[in-house]
Amino acid sequence: MLTVLLAPAANACTLAPVKPSFTGTDIASVTYQQGIRQDSEEPFIRALVLYKDSDMAVVESRSCEMENYSVNYFSTQGGTDSARIQALLAPSPLSKVTLAKPLLAQLPKKPSLQDLSDDVTYAQGQVELLVSNQSLDDALTPFRTLVSVSIALGGAD
Repeated sequence: MLTVLLAPAANACTLAPVKPSFTGTDIASVTYQQGIRQDSEEPFIRALVLYKDSDMAVVESRSCEMENYSVNYFSTQGGTDSARIQALLAPSPLSKVTLAKPLLAQLPKKPSLQDLSDDVTYAQGQVELLVSNQSLDDALTPFRTLVSVSIALGGAD
C-alpha cells in the first residue's frame, strides 16, 4: 500500500502587506524583516524603528484576506509621543475608516486597554481597533511605557 502525505498548501492571499517607510531626523535606524507567519500563514513585513533618544517601535503590516497593521511604541521617558505615533500610523489602513473622534485623542494616558471598534466605521466590512498603554516600570527593560495600536480591516460581517 502506498501512502502519500501532502503538506497543506498556503492560503492564496488576495492582499499583500504594505512596506511602511519611516524617515525623520529623530530616527537612528530602520530595519525590515519579511516573511510568513507560522500561526496564520499570512505574509508580513515588520519594521524595527530605533530613535536617537533610545525609544523604539515595532511596526507590522500583514495582509491576506484582511488588512492588519500594528504599532508597538516603547518609550524610555514614559508617556505617549503623539507625533511619533502619528508618523508610525501614517502607512496604516487607518485612512480607510471613519473615526468618531481622532485616534490620538483616544490613546490612553494611563495603563489600560481600550477597544475602539464600536467607534469606527468601515464601508467594506468589519473593523477592529484596539489601543493600549502599559507601564513597564516593573519589567527588566530600559523602557517605561508601551503604547500599542492595532487595526484589522475586512473579513465577513
